[in-house]
Amino acid sequence: MSKQRKYLLRQCTLLMVNCLLLLCIVMVVKRYAFNIYRVTDSYMEPLLRKNDRVFVNKLQWGKLFSKGELVVFKEKTAGIAIVENAPGDTVRTDSTAFALPKECACRQCSCQHENYYLLNIGQGRCKLVRKTDIVGRAYNLRFWK
Repeated sequence: MSKQRKYLLRQCTLLMVNCLLLLCIVMVVKRYAFNIYRVTDSYMEPLLRKNDRVFVNKLQWGKLFSKGELVVFKEKTAGIAIVENAPGDTVRTDSTAFALPKECACRQCSCQHENYYLLNIGQGRCKLVRKTDIVGRAYNLRFWK
């Protein structure tokens, strides 16, 4: 084989290895650090419209979310919601009031991983979600209307 052919073959191999490495890095970042989700319904209007995109920061492990923050949570599919109440807050209904627990309900382990949040999923509907089911904080990517 000529020197020029060997050089070209080496450059093509190097390019393929670099492309595979870049693809692996992108997949890891998307899985563990950041992701972009599309809003699939209009329940969160006017804050979010159908087909809007939100950027999700998944790197906030251990962080407690505050009231009013936009978050993505997982069920069968991903859902987008606003934090209405955080662990330790008192939730009032028509006739009762109860506090969202700050620690595990078993009262034996005192772990901080079973915090519950009351999330507003739109149109006056709320959902009680464990902290471990929250993917991360979301940021609206709609820059213009």
